[in-house]
Amino acid sequence: MANWPSSNQHELRNAEITYHGRTLSGVRNALAKLPKQDMFSASHMPLMEEIILTVASVCKYEAVRGNIKSWRGHLEALQSLVDYCGGFKNLDADIADWVSGLAIYWLHITKLTNPKSTAGLVFCDGFYDTPKVDLYLGCSEQLVKICSRISDLRILAHSTATLVQEVTEINNLLVSWSCDEQDFIIPEGISEATFGRLKIIADYYRYGAYIFLHSTLDGISQSNPLEIQGSQSTFWDMIHSLVAFAKPVALQHLVSLLRSFPPNSHPEFSGLVFPLFIAGCECEDNEQLALILKSLHTLEVNFGIHNTKRAQELLMILSQLRCEGKPKHWLDLLEELEWDLMLV
Repeated sequence: MANWPSSNQHELRNAEITYHGRTLSGVRNALAKLPKQDMFSASHMPLMEEIILTVASVCKYEAVRGNIKSWRGHLEALQSLVDYCGGFKNLDADIADWVSGLAIYWLHITKLTNPKSTAGLVFCDGFYDTPKVDLYLGCSEQLVKICSRISDLRILAHSTATLVQEVTEINNLLVSWSCDEQDFIIPEGISEATFGRLKIIADYYRYGAYIFLHSTLDGISQSNPLEIQGSQSTFWDMIHSLVAFAKPVALQHLVSLLRSFPPNSHPEFSGLVFPLFIAGCECEDNEQLALILKSLHTLEVNFGIHNTKRAQELLMILSQLRCEGKPKHWLDLLEELEWDLMLV
């Protein structure tokens, strides 16, 4: 789509808007026609499953398209529909697999850039007990959940002992995590080459998690002065030293991956939005930042991930602020701009 002439792009955009509106209208009409007293009975379950699939698809379009603020409300509506049906266990297995993968991915990724706005988004924690190569998360589900746990460090900032313990545990999880050590459920149709690419994406996420951990600690230190004996800087230097990879080292590893395995048209690379974004937020090297921005643009062109436009804009604003001697933490800038950024 990205290579179509501009006139066709305009027609496509108009068609998308029309289809989006008609789809939402169709969902409302279908729900309105169901008898309220037994709308979630077994006889209506096929229709409910179809509605759930439709709402999930709408959410996916809204988030990936960018500049559509209604995605959060529709994601909460999706949660309500699943809950009313008795949870994923009551849905068709294939539908539950697809929707739960999307929900888990979105819940945790949303939390990373919107730590104050995720209270209403609480899905059950998966459809499988064993790690699975997922449509959305590939091999990276556990790493995304670790990043979500990193985001929760802000809640623990009042207790230095708890913060030290949690950072230590998170670091141990990242150090010990390895794709080769996981006993993955691998769906049919996943080739060896595809699985190899998913392992590379997981490596991106692992180094991205280290960067995110340092970034989160920086954000906490800037906004939450602690009551401690001794200097603040000494304490935070100690906290950062608990992490196996220093931020510049983790950045260098991620950039090395980017040079060795740059994103291309294989769909697995569409999962790189968050690792590239957090690397760009913390990158102070102009050459590295240019490579990250180029890669985010590649995701936009190859997969139509238009929310990367805002991500690229934010990275350029952060870079400009650094050049002006007025550095700002990326979460503070997001809040200041009132951007509800969804990095999927």
